[in-house]
Amino acid sequence: MLRAAGGVGMFTVRHALKVVDQLAPFAVAEEWDNVGLQIGAATAPVRRIAVALETTPAVVRSVARRRVDLLIVHHPLIFKSVRSLTRDTATGALALDLIRAGVAVIAAHTNLDASPHGTNAALAQWLQLTEIAPLFDVPLAPAPLKLAVYVPEGHEQSVIQAIARGGGGRIGPYDHCSFRVAGTGTYRPLPGARPFAGKVGRLASVAECRIEAEAPPSAVGGVLRAVRAVHPYEEMAYDLYPRQRIEAGCAMGLTGLLPQATTLSALAAHIRRSLPGAGATAFVGKPSRPVRRVAIFTGAGRSAVERWRGQADALVTGEIDHHTAREAEARGMAVIAAGHYATERPVAAFFAKRLRRSPELRQHCVQVIALTGVELPMTGA
Repeated sequence: MLRAAGGVGMFTVRHALKVVDQLAPFAVAEEWDNVGLQIGAATAPVRRIAVALETTPAVVRSVARRRVDLLIVHHPLIFKSVRSLTRDTATGALALDLIRAGVAVIAAHTNLDASPHGTNAALAQWLQLTEIAPLFDVPLAPAPLKLAVYVPEGHEQSVIQAIARGGGGRIGPYDHCSFRVAGTGTYRPLPGARPFAGKVGRLASVAECRIEAEAPPSAVGGVLRAVRAVHPYEEMAYDLYPRQRIEAGCAMGLTGLLPQATTLSALAAHIRRSLPGAGATAFVGKPSRPVRRVAIFTGAGRSAVERWRGQADALVTGEIDHHTAREAEARGMAVIAAGHYATERPVAAFFAKRLRRSPELRQHCVQVIALTGVELPMTGA
């Protein structure tokens, strides 16, 4: 088996998925999105990672030439349902070339938009914003179910071990996580029962513990089977609770202060001149409008306009359509549309730099490459 420096075990695609999930939680991705592992085996070894905005023929050639094991992209290669992988489609051809080169693919799309290490943070850094604050809170993310099991004293450890074997009791980088509280359980065994304690027909009081642990929906069945196998009661009492969790640090869009006050037209001109790929930068609003606090919402900006509550002097986004521009105008907004590609392009180098600081990657000597030369699919005259 491949070993990393210092005798540390092999770093795999599965480990890389966990690192990405810690930095840009997949749970905050939009329901319509397609994020996570898209190509490859979770058990495949990873020694070199490349980060790119999206998968293009040039990116595929580059990762093959550089012997990259894992490609992390912002725009999913496989976005809509795919009936077949053939060279008759652009997606199929790219996927087949990556499979042939042995390159796995992870997509981090709207979860990276919401991440403090993602697209909006990268553009905010480029604009040198300070006093950063969320633009919109991320909707509550589904969380693992909360399992509560009632067990007689003396059997707590076997139940906690069973929960872990079944796939429950994990919180971040910790397993066997649980909470217990002592109490008294009562029951009266009916005819035909085989009670652990007490006698048929008589009310029994038993010293019990309530053990709580998290259980992902996909693991609930396995957890319950594992616990039933060790639980001493004939009829196991348990509760399952649906829960929601706010991912700390995540937000859809950011706001911040520019280094100095400017005007809407001057800011648009600065972005057009200096932000790679910005090209023709359109804006909505009076050119002389003063701007100091800026809102960042990379990519498509329609939802930001729809949810706008005057959080900043101007909104810098990637693109808006005609009707959204009219709505922004009616709301009295100032909006700069710098281009979908241009506002998201900085994320490759930004996220790659953050990955390089990951203790897991450093421990296993995994190299991280930023592919920043992804070209626009369209050019102006």
